[in-house]
Amino acid sequence: MRETVLVTGGFGFIGAHLLRELLHAGTRVLVIDREIDGNAADEVLSSEQRASVERVTGAIPGARALTRLLREHAVETVVHLASPLATVTETHPRAVTNEMVAPHQAILEASRVARVRRVVWASSVGVFGRAPDYPRLPIPNDAAHRPLTLYGAAKSFLERLSSQYADRYGLETLGLRFALVYGPGRRRGGGQFTTQLIESAALGRPCVVEAADEKYAWMYVADAARSVLMAMRTERVASRALTVSGPVATTREVAGMLATWFPESELDVRHGSGDLVADFDPAPALEQLGYAPATTLREGVLATANAARLRAGLEPVGWDADRRRRPAFTDPDERRMS
Repeated sequence: MRETVLVTGGFGFIGAHLLRELLHAGTRVLVIDREIDGNAADEVLSSEQRASVERVTGAIPGARALTRLLREHAVETVVHLASPLATVTETHPRAVTNEMVAPHQAILEASRVARVRRVVWASSVGVFGRAPDYPRLPIPNDAAHRPLTLYGAAKSFLERLSSQYADRYGLETLGLRFALVYGPGRRRGGGQFTTQLIESAALGRPCVVEAADEKYAWMYVADAARSVLMAMRTERVASRALTVSGPVATTREVAGMLATWFPESELDVRHGSGDLVADFDPAPALEQLGYAPATTLREGVLATANAARLRAGLEPVGWDADRRRRPAFTDPDERRMS
């Protein structure tokens, strides 16, 4: 009998890439998402894949209705990716309680009552703060939370709430603290600047790059989806939340990389940095999940650029003589996730 997985926000950025892998593995998928159309799934999933997904349109229901849904579909694992954007929570604080805390608690409660095996959910490196606040680098997985935003503070609280359900009720929960996730399909949120930068260079559009000296842990979306799969399939882990990330680089370095492939690009790179946390200890995620980035920064940026060029009807770039002049990792689907 096929496993059934519920994915909230399944047609969003990370969710759509995760759905593609779950469907490829023959998993039965149920999705709750407010945005059925006009979302990342339009770019990431085929029409056949979209049609094979059972969908529930709208907000995440309350605990009682959600419990019935989990039981009706015999859901074994819940992946909770739905969340308002950090740019929204700062201007609309009510979204923190109404769209972050309340749905998360409903998912935990319904999963407990329906005896779901595990809840994997999206936390964020936003629970941390600026690099100068941490004397020890890389930042340990269990470092103190010093969030700079309401979004980060809410994720910190949700880590504590999830731990409470794990400690008191034995519900298996694991939060994944995603770093800066980029790649084909990213259209929203603060990380959208990665799409604007990469696609502008790839398509010959001018782009202003602010705060180009800021460091980020650049996590390609396929790696983000792969980390979720690992969190779903692994045995019990010692931590209730794990930081998962990617190669560390400044935006300036990425812009320079793009300039080598697209020398005619018009990138206006400007100085500036906010000293955000970017250097995270990879050991806990490797030891407990087996997760390490599988995609180099060069591969991920080039794949994102070429995905945009292919959509626009342009030839991919990045020729590799060692591959007999085939495009070097031009298609995000070229390498399947293990």
